[in-house]
Amino acid sequence: MGLGSCLLFKLIYLTAIYGYPAYKVIKTSKDDKIEKIWIIYFLIVGVFSILEGTFLFPIIFILDKICKKIYVTLKLLFHLWLYYPEYRGALLLDQQFGKFIDIAFLKTNPIFGKLLTLVGLPIRDTAAEAKKNQ
Repeated sequence: MGLGSCLLFKLIYLTAIYGYPAYKVIKTSKDDKIEKIWIIYFLIVGVFSILEGTFLFPIIFILDKICKKIYVTLKLLFHLWLYYPEYRGALLLDQQFGKFIDIAFLKTNPIFGKLLTLVGLPIRDTAAEAKKNQ
């Protein structure tokens, strides 16, 4: 793979993962309300960035040595799945793991909950949902 094609792939990769979502957030923030999908998307991106640099680093390193660009390609496809309008994977993950997000972030760090209410995202009341489900 030549230098030009590597730079082109990296440009597409960074634009798809950070550029387009940042553009959509800036575009929608003019309405004073950021869509829930973008908040969850950047939360997932942040958590995976931390995991990639710590716990998943040995696995990523081995995958990179075995099959050169497979991890980067899979990561790009995953991020596209998270925000692609037909799939909206970020909202699906929020539905599936919303209770974990509440416990991990809102209960342990009340400042995070205040930030979510500041951007207009309602906080789930997990205790009320549990009582309603029983």
